[in-house]
Amino acid sequence: TACNQNGDSRSIDLNSWNGSSYNLQNNMTIQYNNLHGSCTILWSAHSTNLVIEHNRFADSADSTPGNPNCHPNVVAAQDSTNVAFRYNEVTNWQVEGIMTCPNGGCSSSWDIYGNLWHDPMAGSYPRVLEAQGNTNGPYRVYNNTFVNISYATAGTANGGAFTSDSVGRNNIFWNSPTTGLPSNDYDLCNKACGEANGQTYTTTDLFAN
Repeated sequence: TACNQNGDSRSIDLNSWNGSSYNLQNNMTIQYNNLHGSCTILWSAHSTNLVIEHNRFADSADSTPGNPNCHPNVVAAQDSTNVAFRYNEVTNWQVEGIMTCPNGGCSSSWDIYGNLWHDPMAGSYPRVLEAQGNTNGPYRVYNNTFVNISYATAGTANGGAFTSDSVGRNNIFWNSPTTGLPSNDYDLCNKACGEANGQTYTTTDLFAN
């Protein structure tokens, strides 16, 4: 269950502030971690060529009574470009999954593929990807599995929008809304995908033969 946070706790904090701006952090790899229980699990500010792979992200939440002490995000990213987020498991999160440009306009571009996003925290408003601040991207969302996402798979807030070359392809949506990206196709859904080439699961054994 969610725990009370005593501040904006972070499991991995890629923030190097030099007094006037964030220093560039490039060519990092984060892999094979079980990261859970903090408010924002990963904060990435001014990073490029970042690879995030084969990790488990879980339990990003704040249940502090009254005014919560933090705004939970699985990942918050400000000026993070050419990022590969791949082969990760994300579960039991409360609000945003990957929140980009939360501190105003920035550049952000991510390839998000091969991940399993499933079973966010009950009674919350979980999102997988949310663009804020300005029009940012591209985001390429390929070959992911989304299970029981109750609110939104990809959306925008606070002046954010996706660049026109942001796309979703070959994803599985199970009891989850399809993405709000500008282009989505070739997905598999357990209800109508609403795409030209989307497939609706209708049989009892999906992968027979």
